[in-house]
This record gives sequence, structure tokens and C-alpha cells, in this order.
Amino acid sequence: HPELVSIGRKHVRGAVISALFHEESRFEFVSDFVRHYTETFGETPDVFAAHGFDAARLVMAQLIAGADDREEVRNGILRTQGFPGASGVINMAPDGNARKRPFLLKVRGGKFVSLD
Repeated sequence: HPELVSIGRKHVRGAVISALFHEESRFEFVSDFVRHYTETFGETPDVFAAHGFDAARLVMAQLIAGADDREEVRNGILRTQGFPGASGVINMAPDGNARKRPFLLKVRGGKFVSLD
């Protein structure tokens, strides 16, 4: 949470944390999502918006690839590897769980900055 820096003051200086989403990420696919979301809704997206966007894009990618029933969409999603999502690069595990490297942030200059 952004208030962590002001609450923790000197005790969090230089701390490195992980996050599920970082709206100031330097990854182009994340910054594009943030820009379009902000233009559309007039506010910056949160982690839930990023996850919802990614879920819809995963389904759409399967439909564009020609999947025409639920099983084909499901199987296509399960084969997903290296998908550039707003919430990070998505790799699907055989059990159906998404594996993503978290965004790495460091407290510098009184705010969170990306280490990615």
C-alpha cells in the first residue's frame, strides 16, 4: 500500500517488496494498459482491474486463435506461456494456476520505484 512509506518512515527506507501490480511499471504492455484504462475511466487501475483485463485477454486470444468451444478455450489457456499481461508475464501451470513473477519495488526517495 502506498501509505507504507509514510507510516514506516526511516524504517522502510531501501526496503524491497513484491507487488501483484505496479501502475508505474516500465514494461510497455503494462504502461499501455494503464494509459488506456486511465483515458477510459479517468482513474488509475488497481490490481483487480489488471487481473480482469488479463483474464479477458487470455480468453480473447483463444477465440482469435480459432477455439470454438469451452474445452478448446480452456486447453488453450492451459498452454499459455510468456503472455504479456498487465499484471505481469503469465505462464500457466498444468494445474490451471497462473505463475507470474511479481513486480519488484524498492523504497527510494520516499516512494516506491520499480526495480524491473
